[in-house]
Amino acid sequence: MMRTLLLLSVLIVAGCGLWSDKSEERRRSSDLYVRKGVAYLEAGRYENARADLEKALDLSSRNSEAHNALGVLFERLDKQDEARFHFKKAVGLDENNYGALNNYSRFLCSHGSYEEGIESLQQVIASKVYSQPWLALTNQGICYKSAGKIDEAERALRSALESGPDFAPALLEMARIAFDKKDYLKARAFLQRYAGSAQHTAETLWLAIRTEDALGNPASVRGYLVQLRERFPDSPETAEAKKTYAIR
Repeated sequence: MMRTLLLLSVLIVAGCGLWSDKSEERRRSSDLYVRKGVAYLEAGRYENARADLEKALDLSSRNSEAHNALGVLFERLDKQDEARFHFKKAVGLDENNYGALNNYSRFLCSHGSYEEGIESLQQVIASKVYSQPWLALTNQGICYKSAGKIDEAERALRSALESGPDFAPALLEMARIAFDKKDYLKARAFLQRYAGSAQHTAETLWLAIRTEDALGNPASVRGYLVQLRERFPDSPETAEAKKTYAIR
């Protein structure tokens, strides 16, 4: 009887090892599908992204990064309930997934849950292990601004620029705040720094036009107007510029 029990225990241990190997293989395969899905997501191929990310969850339902990426995907597809579900799932599965917490916090802020979003972003910032603190700080600054707390927004954005001096979204937010405060020289300075780290968009060109107009620089206004008209002829900003500055 003892020999039978011993043999049975050996078989059970061997079986556990085999199951562990299969489980690890599924986890690695799941991670591979996440990487593929994220690549499709970044390329704007959303159907392919969804297929691969859902396959990742089929292989490992507790893959936090798969849920995080699906949250981003559904947010871009304007499926907000699904996005919220996957962001919450990602954070719940791995409390140290600060990338997911950053995304979920930003999502909360964009849906009016400012206090909760700001507090969650503070967790990301305080962790000291998140590899992109300037991103979390910029999101926190935007959240403060949306909540009407401009001084706090500026502090967060300045901290973002201390850790990432060329981070274009933080530079743009600082330019917007300066413009709203009618501090046009400061707005110009931030826009110039922005142009040194990113390509102008229709929005930033329109902000630059209004900034230079406020500073009384018609030559600069004309230069930006030409860029806006030539690069973004069908944009709402170009339509507004045509009405305001009578460009053709």
